Amino acid sequence: MRWTLLLAGGLALACAGCLRVPAGIEPVAGFELPRYLGRWYEIARLDHPFERGMDNVTAEYSLREDGSLRVLNRGYLRARGEWREAEGRARFVRDPGTGFLKVSFFGPFYGSYVIFDLDHEDYQWAFVAGPSRRYLWLLARSPEIGTAVRGHFLDRAAALGFPVDGLIFVAHGDLPADNPMEELTMIELPKPALDGPMSVERALHLRRSTRAYKNEPLRLAELAQLLWAAQGITDEQGHRTAPSAGATYPLEVFVVANTVEGLAAGLYHYRPHEHRLELLRTGQLAGPLARASLDQSMLRDAAAVLVFAAVFERTTARYGARGERYVHNEIGHASQNVHLQAVALNLGTVVVGAFRDEEVAQALRLGDPHRVLYLMPVGRL
Repeated sequence: MRWTLLLAGGLALACAGCLRVPAGIEPVAGFELPRYLGRWYEIARLDHPFERGMDNVTAEYSLREDGSLRVLNRGYLRARGEWREAEGRARFVRDPGTGFLKVSFFGPFYGSYVIFDLDHEDYQWAFVAGPSRRYLWLLARSPEIGTAVRGHFLDRAAALGFPVDGLIFVAHGDLPADNPMEELTMIELPKPALDGPMSVERALHLRRSTRAYKNEPLRLAELAQLLWAAQGITDEQGHRTAPSAGATYPLEVFVVANTVEGLAAGLYHYRPHEHRLELLRTGQLAGPLARASLDQSMLRDAAAVLVFAAVFERTTARYGARGERYVHNEIGHASQNVHLQAVALNLGTVVVGAFRDEEVAQALRLGDPHRVLYLMPVGRL
């Protein structure tokens, strides 16, 4: 099934030329754009023709080179058994610290996107309005939310005069077996084990940097466990296995798969909130990555290489220049987690920081704002 790219509008579109905030509603202050970037799931909405009949709706926000936001909305039109997708552009209406943006899917015509409530601590949920009370969305970082957030949304929306009786709570999951996004780009990972036979003390005692590995593949469950150790989600609030300054979570983990059972060779992105891998592209990257890393052979010989990249702006937006130090601190926490998890799995790994930045960037093609900081080859001992 081919993707249909004809969705006329999406989560943020209200109406062409409407750039107002509904009376009595105020956009949030202290808004931090870098922490808002990434994927959001539509949990609830007041229905409109441009979304009618759609479930599994998501919105993804990323920065463009000109400073505007790329908005990618996607939903599954169940009656026709097809995906629909629309790409738009967003800009701030006021200052970047105020959650009031304008979004366009049709050339020069913009609609209001008003964030009027937000999880300022962890950026796990957001309440969004359009130019009037006929437009309302609840967005979250995962497909499901707790009862406390749902109750807060309904109470707040009702108090502000939104017609909450008309809300639709959006289904996620129950997709067809031939879903192209799931089959071709998204890989479900085995659930991580939360108990194991090795103590933390024993793992610390055995931890070593290893650079030689057997020519044997990794099991997908082993890779999943390593990724969870690096950045896995550990509670309903979205906290992770590694501490992060202000829960800004600047790290992104990618995988160069060479020989992993169940995975084609290629580059993958770990999505911690979903505990899934997103296939970015197929092909053998071990050679180019090794050459960019001063020809260190373990990068070529490893069954997989974990790539730690950082989006510094997520942390520096809150902490200024000091935030750069916090990012470097955090990558140490995450990489040590991987080291100890590898020991517990009887696998070998080593932290690699010696590489030519530009060549690694060219080999991986992650693009801005990702900066690669660490490479961790993993193999069987």
